[in-house]
Amino acid sequence: MIHKLPTFGGDPDGVAQQINDNGEVVGGSGTCAAFNANFLYNLVPVHALLWEKGKATNLGNLGGENGAGGRKHRL
Repeated sequence: MIHKLPTFGGDPDGVAQQINDNGEVVGGSGTCAAFNANFLYNLVPVHALLWEKGKATNLGNLGGENGAGGRKHRL
C-alpha cells in the first residue's frame, strides 16, 4: 500500500529512505536541489523525520542550516 507522507515545518519536498516491519519510515524533508551523487537523491534535507501512522515527527539534526550533520536513529 502506498501512502503520501507529510513533510515538516512547511518544507516543500521530502524523501523516505527506510521502512521497518512495523511500518515506521525514516527519511527527511527539505528543498529539492541538484542531484547529489553521494546520497543518490536531490533533496537538501533540513529535517530528519520519522513517520508513524501518517504523522511526521522531527528527529532534529546536529545543527547548521541544511541538516547535513543529522543524527542517525535506529528503528
